Amino acid sequence: MTPSKYQQAIYTEIQNGDGCLIIIAVAGAGKTTTIVEAYKLIPQTKQVIFVAFNRDIVTALKSRVANAVTMNSLGYNVLRRFLGSKYSLQVEADKTMKVIKRVFSENIPDEKEAWKEFSIYASGVKKLVGLAKAHGIVPRGVEGTGLMLDTEQNWADLIEKYDVEFEREGKPEAGIDWARKILTRSIQAAREDLFVDFDDQLYLPVIWQATFTPYDVIFVDEAQDVNPIQRAMLKMALRPGGRLIAVGDPHQAIYGFRGADTEAIQHIKDEFSAKELPLSVSYRCPKLVVAEAKQYVEMIESSEVAPDGKVETLPNHWPDLFTNDDAVICRNTAPLIDQAYRFIRQGKACRVLGREIGAGLVNMINKVRGKRVTNLDQLEDKLEQYAEREKARLMAKGKEDQAGALMDKLETINIFIEQLPEDDRTIDRLIANIEGMFTDNNKGLLTLCTIHKAKGQEWNKVFLLDRHLMPSKYARQKWQQEQEANCAYVAVTRAKQELYFIESKKWLDKKPEEIKQAVNN
Repeated sequence: MTPSKYQQAIYTEIQNGDGCLIIIAVAGAGKTTTIVEAYKLIPQTKQVIFVAFNRDIVTALKSRVANAVTMNSLGYNVLRRFLGSKYSLQVEADKTMKVIKRVFSENIPDEKEAWKEFSIYASGVKKLVGLAKAHGIVPRGVEGTGLMLDTEQNWADLIEKYDVEFEREGKPEAGIDWARKILTRSIQAAREDLFVDFDDQLYLPVIWQATFTPYDVIFVDEAQDVNPIQRAMLKMALRPGGRLIAVGDPHQAIYGFRGADTEAIQHIKDEFSAKELPLSVSYRCPKLVVAEAKQYVEMIESSEVAPDGKVETLPNHWPDLFTNDDAVICRNTAPLIDQAYRFIRQGKACRVLGREIGAGLVNMINKVRGKRVTNLDQLEDKLEQYAEREKARLMAKGKEDQAGALMDKLETINIFIEQLPEDDRTIDRLIANIEGMFTDNNKGLLTLCTIHKAKGQEWNKVFLLDRHLMPSKYARQKWQQEQEANCAYVAVTRAKQELYFIESKKWLDKKPEEIKQAVNN
């Protein structure tokens, strides 16, 4: 296929340029094809590696390029060599909690009472340790060179930025002390027992200044998701005078509410002195969908050979309109759950993507439940009180986006409560229904998902539910409003053929008679 003018400019820069490059690729721009073709232009004498975040992308790349790895795999191999291990390292996703339990079993005589006291800090400390690794904090007195100093202020900033919570009025100062202790023991466990988690695979090679294989050229996919510790890894792996070629889309950065780096592309551009080039043609989306996306991202263009496609606002919708190959996407979770129950009542099987979303709802229930809450009425009251209190706290700190996410959780739980059968209105049944609704694999069923879960996916036909929820009423700061525009852009560009806008309140249990008659005639 003849390359677009944007692809040709990239290829020319690869052949004739000598500096780092960042490619801004719109949704569906064929970035994988472009960087594979760019790879072919690199002299075979050069050491080249492709780095991606997603295993599926790496698997697809391996059949087309010589060396493709995930960021974690790159770090893991360096770490194993550094530790001098002939064997595989022991990798445990929940290492931090195992280290916490080890600390208690080894150092505290009255473990039961001590654990009871520590339990209000456990989940917050676990999160804080992970954040410290992502940002490169090394506790004082521990071997390693950090990216961020171990100061009270830096720990407090992490707690504030990422909204780390300690249960039942736990004090942040005590949480920081515990996080330092657990992080110290976590580093020791890696050195002494070859015991690591996924965060360690990125963190330890950097703080220990391990030796990376030097590469002349490093290709990086999904550059908008690169965090500080990963940027440090890339610098260590790039030979002096080498070229970083990063591909990403700042308009698909939608995880700022989780504390993600909303300036990742700019940081790469600055730290690597990278030249910026566009990749503006979307080969995924038809012309009408591209026209819709243009209101959010002006640079996006449709292919000359793209079909027109279809973009419509439906006055109402009903079960027969949807097939198992379609997707219903929404900014918030609550409308999706309401829609899912409507489908189920009409005999149409569906699931909502995102097992971790369900886990978050259950965690919220358990957090306010305690020992005294024994029935649904009490739970509803406690949830309402908790949500209002936390909303006020978050709003006062300027965290409107997190306040919005909290209220969406509350509304979602309330919908689950409303759907409980009269003969089994219990908290256990509520939790079971939540856990049964969410999945990570929805093949063969109609897909319902939030925009955040839809990122990276595509469907022939997409129904965007309750478009009026964007921008969120809680998005008051400039960066939050930019993220809302990014959400809308991600949503509409999931459609490969047809895009429909629908509203929850316009649901019909069955196809209207006048439409049936028109079809029959």
